[in-house]
Amino acid sequence: MNFFSTASIIAFLLLLSVSLVSFLMRRTKSHLVLSWVMLLIGIWSLLPFILNTLSGLDIRLSFARFFYFIAASIPFAFLSLALSVLNGRVKTSDKTMSRLSIIFSVIFALLALNSNYIAGISDRGNSAFVVAGKFFPFFILYFLLVGGWTLWRIARELPKLQELKRNQFRYLWGGIACAYIGESIHLLAPYTRGEIFPHTLLICIFAAILSYSILRHNLFDFTLIMRWSVVYFILIVLLFAFVLPIVLSMEWGCRKYFHLAPGVTTLLIISFFILAFDPFKKRTTKFVDDIIFKSPDSFILSEIV
Repeated sequence: MNFFSTASIIAFLLLLSVSLVSFLMRRTKSHLVLSWVMLLIGIWSLLPFILNTLSGLDIRLSFARFFYFIAASIPFAFLSLALSVLNGRVKTSDKTMSRLSIIFSVIFALLALNSNYIAGISDRGNSAFVVAGKFFPFFILYFLLVGGWTLWRIARELPKLQELKRNQFRYLWGGIACAYIGESIHLLAPYTRGEIFPHTLLICIFAAILSYSILRHNLFDFTLIMRWSVVYFILIVLLFAFVLPIVLSMEWGCRKYFHLAPGVTTLLIISFFILAFDPFKKRTTKFVDDIIFKSPDSFILSEIV
């Protein structure tokens, strides 16, 4: 597996994780939109891995057209994400741009099956990319126009916001900008004969920026639920990394050397960890809140988690 494929897999897993967390924690429309955006970009991020892994031209071309079918709605998805965060600041021009984006998303999704849009697959070194048809430049233009509008709308609202909201919007703007630069590198690959830089690395940065802004600046307003998720994620990882191997090894040793009935050792160890779980959970909660979130209400959180 080459560098492009590895970066592709990492980006997909990172975006899929954020998408699942956003969906499971959904409370508002913006949470669902964030989950949708992350899922779409995550799926499209798999394209370099698919093109570099498969060998048959026809199957690679079929996958490429499928992924570009998905990619047709990404500009509209980014615009929807920005508008969902802007909420009451949405104007008539934003709604018009949104409707136009839907129309062009449908057009380019249908064109994805046409050879005048994606003509084939080409390879150069460790990089594989699509061969652009005569309609392909129009998708690049659509992608850049909607992306430019999205970034402009967020930037336009920055001076009107209070400090906390301004920081949230700055990170949102920076994350979307990284994503658009990365995807632009990918879209220009047919004309530069390969990606000049692995675009999936910028997609990873996009996901990292949004994750950081959610954790530290309460973007999308589900920080408390995120804290609970991080705490229980750590507990589950520790359970599988340490407790489970201890249980299995102790069970094997007691059965072999002391001829104890199966399950006796497991029952004793589980009983011990049940007694130790609550204090350990509170220590983990305090660590998460003090170190990761740097929040002054860690005592309150440790009591309610």
